[in-house]
Amino acid sequence: MDSLNRILAIDASTEHCSVALCVDGQRLADVCETPKSHANVLLPMVDNILSEAGISLPELQAIVVSLGPGSFTGIRIGIGVVQGLAYGAKLPVIGFSSLETLAWRAIASTQSTSGKPDHGTIILPCLDARMDEVYWAAYVYGIDTISEVLRPRVSSIDELNTYIQQLDTSCIGAGHGWLVPNAVNVEVCDSKLLPNAAAMLDLVEQYQHHQKPLSEFSAASIEPLYLRNEVTWVKRTRIRKEQPI
Repeated sequence: MDSLNRILAIDASTEHCSVALCVDGQRLADVCETPKSHANVLLPMVDNILSEAGISLPELQAIVVSLGPGSFTGIRIGIGVVQGLAYGAKLPVIGFSSLETLAWRAIASTQSTSGKPDHGTIILPCLDARMDEVYWAAYVYGIDTISEVLRPRVSSIDELNTYIQQLDTSCIGAGHGWLVPNAVNVEVCDSKLLPNAAAMLDLVEQYQHHQKPLSEFSAASIEPLYLRNEVTWVKRTRIRKEQPI
């Protein structure tokens, strides 16, 4: 990946939405914690942060966006906003899983409280997927890097519990999926952490050494990571119809 010094990041994959900007090593960030406000606040947040940095959209090198999993509506809004900005300014778009972003935040949180995790520690980001399910994935911590062990998935909490019981190494959990009933206790668990745009800027730095040229990251190639199949969405629609108003 080409060297990036001017990047805008946007995350709208959960009930919070956030933007972050890196310009020649200087960073700015903003977070909105009001649920269901993404469509109204994201563009003003982008305008404000660009204005504060004194940079225009076409001066950026790339935009980074969260692909999910997470809020179905939030993911669509975030990707839609990013694609609109990228097409207009002719910028490449880089996408990250919200779970990978959350895993990176878990490491940073651990470092700030108890120091760096041990090499080989498993990071388990977990988000509440509703309907008694969770979105989760597994990453292994290296030397200031993380590598994917299990791809993002949606399952019952029992499947995640079974995976943890089979581990022979320490693990770190993060995200509100750990508040789902019957979740097992892990060594370190921060249920307050959510993915955010600032953490995606850190991930971009980690991937700077990849060989894929920036020109291959087109806005048109960005796809949301929903995980749930059509049958599950039909089930969700039926459940909502059956619930009393």
